Amino acid sequence: MQDYAWWWVIAGVLGVAEVMTGTFYLLVLAVSALAASLVAKSGFGLAPQLIAAAVLSLAGWAWLRARKKTEAPASAGLDVGEIVEVRHWKGAVGHTDYRGANWAVEFDGTLAEGQSPAPGRYRIVSMRGNRLIVQPAQPG
Repeated sequence: MQDYAWWWVIAGVLGVAEVMTGTFYLLVLAVSALAASLVAKSGFGLAPQLIAAAVLSLAGWAWLRARKKTEAPASAGLDVGEIVEVRHWKGAVGHTDYRGANWAVEFDGTLAEGQSPAPGRYRIVSMRGNRLIVQPAQPG
């Protein structure tokens, strides 16, 4: 099998893996493998093929990383201040239905060991990953 055909096989495997993960990093590698196949088809040896794949991979990953840093999360501050009803707690962690989904909530306050917050209304003060951080809502 020719060198360029191996690069196509590698690109195909990486493309399938990308579809399963959805990270775009494997897509960068797949495109880099396609570029290396073009270098191989042009008659260059293994070293230029590897250099082309490496340079394009590093450039693509740098671009993805820069793009990820500049994108603000869509709901970063939209939930802060909203009121949720927490019916059950287990320690400092509870669950609530919010925006049509079940969310984990974490109590932002001090508790005695083994105690849980009381069920009731809580105000979202921040988010940590996919967990809502809450404090007791002020009446009124």
